[in-house]
Amino acid sequence: MLSFKALAPAGVAEDPKRGQLHQSVLSFPPNIKFLIDVGWDPNLSVDLTYLKTELSTVDVILLTHATTSHLGAYAYLYKMIPETMSTIPVYATLPVINMGRMVTMDMYRSKGLLGPFLESQVSVHDVERAFDNITPLKYSQPSPLTGKLNEFVITAYNAGHTLGGTIWKIQRDIEDVVYAVDWNHSRDTHLNGAFLQPDGKIIDALSRPSLMICGSKCSETETLKSRREAMFRDIHNTLDNGGTVLIPSSSGARVLELCHILDAYWSKARLSAPLIYFSHVGTRTLSYASSMLEWMSSSIIDEWQLKNNSPFDVKNLTVMSNIDQLRTLDGPKVIIASGEALEAGFSRGLFAEFCAKDSTTVILTEKAGNGTLSDQLFTFWDKERGGEQRSGDSSQCYQIASMLSLSYTTEHPLEGDDLAMYQHYVQQEKEKQNERERAELIERRSKQILEQEADEDESSSDESDVDDFNEISGKLDLEALLDKSAVYDYDVRTSNRQNVMYPYSQKRQRFDDYGEVIKPNDFVRATETDVAVPTGTLEDHSGGVNGGGEMEDDDDDDDNDGNGSGVKIGAKRKWETTGVESYGDETQKLDAMSRDAVPTGVKSVTEEVKVLCRVDFIDFEGLTNERSLNMILPDIRPKKLIMLPSELGSAVANELTKSLAGDISDIVVAEPNKSLGTSSGSMSYFVKVTSELESLLRWQKILGDYSVAHLTGKLRYQITEVKETEDTKEQQSGSEVKVDGAANGDSNDQSEEGNVNDETENGEATPAEVEKKQLVIGPLETALDIAAAPRLNPLMVGDIKLAELKKKLIAQGHKAEFRAAGILVCDDKVAVKKLAEGQLVIEGGVSPEFYETKNVVRSLLASV
Repeated sequence: MLSFKALAPAGVAEDPKRGQLHQSVLSFPPNIKFLIDVGWDPNLSVDLTYLKTELSTVDVILLTHATTSHLGAYAYLYKMIPETMSTIPVYATLPVINMGRMVTMDMYRSKGLLGPFLESQVSVHDVERAFDNITPLKYSQPSPLTGKLNEFVITAYNAGHTLGGTIWKIQRDIEDVVYAVDWNHSRDTHLNGAFLQPDGKIIDALSRPSLMICGSKCSETETLKSRREAMFRDIHNTLDNGGTVLIPSSSGARVLELCHILDAYWSKARLSAPLIYFSHVGTRTLSYASSMLEWMSSSIIDEWQLKNNSPFDVKNLTVMSNIDQLRTLDGPKVIIASGEALEAGFSRGLFAEFCAKDSTTVILTEKAGNGTLSDQLFTFWDKERGGEQRSGDSSQCYQIASMLSLSYTTEHPLEGDDLAMYQHYVQQEKEKQNERERAELIERRSKQILEQEADEDESSSDESDVDDFNEISGKLDLEALLDKSAVYDYDVRTSNRQNVMYPYSQKRQRFDDYGEVIKPNDFVRATETDVAVPTGTLEDHSGGVNGGGEMEDDDDDDDNDGNGSGVKIGAKRKWETTGVESYGDETQKLDAMSRDAVPTGVKSVTEEVKVLCRVDFIDFEGLTNERSLNMILPDIRPKKLIMLPSELGSAVANELTKSLAGDISDIVVAEPNKSLGTSSGSMSYFVKVTSELESLLRWQKILGDYSVAHLTGKLRYQITEVKETEDTKEQQSGSEVKVDGAANGDSNDQSEEGNVNDETENGEATPAEVEKKQLVIGPLETALDIAAAPRLNPLMVGDIKLAELKKKLIAQGHKAEFRAAGILVCDDKVAVKKLAEGQLVIEGGVSPEFYETKNVVRSLLASV
């Protein structure tokens, strides 16, 4: 029986309105645990000791969305407990991996966990290494697990909430679990919907699961068009009054939709006010989005093909990461800031900067957890509107006039003793890092040269040829120069032969039947070499991302092919570059070891601030609404449904449970840290068909190159004695036979199966004989068994394709052709139409043609 538990730290678990912090454990017998999501609270302040304890028994980790609430603690735990985290396989889609890096760096930097701080705990290298350890998966691609998990198959499906967001399906034998938390069935501005096929039906692979875990967090029922118009209206009203619009958003997730919508609207409305995206990794985030257009909706692909440029190569959006630079911009402006909860990211500091002005408008786009600043503003807005729904041109932007105790951090350059301490700390960390890199480099080089010496095959790889060339020419690896180690050494203690001149290695000549073997890469034309997208030039505060507001004439710039990317004609666009150096100074500023990093001190400020700004909530969270949830879940038809609480506690989940009770019989609401046991109500067994019964089977072929047969036999246990050797022990997956005599030295003891460990006269141990029980099915042998065998009506198995049916009818001399609506007409007397898979209708009068057509249809199916 499998069990499910929603994890929550002490204190948060008792809060009925706990913030969204996704950490769920799915346990399968005998002792296999899946941890789904490693989220953190919006303030990154929750103690994770309980999660460290849980991770010691976890076998695999699955990540669903690139948000703080789903993977915020992953990189931190990877740094704190590497001996545990590095041994656990982690799976996610490529966008979740890439955008997860961005969310982690942005949030950690804003809270002082990462960056050029004296108290920083995580480095950029730590974050990169943690996410490099994740195995990327594609949508709808079943991925069998290995080792202890070889009975499991996991598949990722589109969730529609964030780029690469995932609905997980976990299969084991006849049990399948669907984990769907934070999903959206409708198409977004840049994402496709979840669960539904283009014809509006549920995806077959996600229907009728043994267990479904579903979130209860829902969005508003307003249409996307009305929400966009409401946002544009608030922006225009604020800009006309000379004010500032602040839009907090989740970095790397929902911010992509806002950037795309507003950048397009700025071009359409020809607005001159600055449009700014405040984030520590904004440039790299947009570059990642441009490299993963295939994960987005068809409208984004069409836009890319029409403009020959990525929709996220924005022309009107400026990326900033310095508030001092913002203060130089006078007049009205629109700011998208990282940190949807106004707890981490730039959003909290910018709110403190502008909230005292009555011309400022704060547009909330996502609901955050209880106790956050965003939740306080949403509560005020919800109270002011009094449950009134937005309609037409009516505004729901309300003025705040109150005092608020606000805590935030300010940064300043380090000086004096603090700067000296920081420099000493960085020097120590660099020495440690150099030692690690030097050890890894020597080990890697030693391994390469020893493998080269042992490999006498003439068809070795081109990569080893390049290494040979570097060794002969006397060139040192660039890494050896960069780490200032002055070490170029090889471990030759286990070498089979001596080098000619240490550390010289003789290059072997490569020949085949046609002469000397050449390397094709040496003859690639220069115009076909990979050219990295010049993302280092994206951050241009004076003109916006990628060069500013207006496109230059292609004729005036020979280096620009008109696609806005700066890649010359004939060069291959290479989006896969993800190195730190590819994004200019942006990521380097976050790395304390980099020369571009400015030593920074953090000062915490708590003060009473006057809040006079206006607040509006416009839902761009990208989640399904409650009405659609009540319609889709009954169509999925899960055998058991577990609802997770939302940011409003269990109230919404309980309401959904009541409304779905008539359609789904077994439905419960999960409580924090309480295990819920569940079972599919059936057991699976492995049955072996005996050779005698197999010879009696009558196989019938059906469409799809499949064969089926009807089987009637008698089940029984077959006991065989197998000699257990060391090889058979290693091949066994799961249970091992323990021989007490070998452990205790008592040759008279036996295991429960009656296995003994005998010894020969010479004292050598002989292989123990193991009794192996296997369930087999054989033919009916006695008349009594045959009489007791069940008698069932024949069942037609298979599927009919009308095109195959048409060919079969024509081959038998009938006239067959397709008419309107895909109906197959035979001899102008019989009509055959297919309603759905497995549903075929034959219409016609009583005639020989009708029965002949019916017989042809039967011949395409198997009768069992």
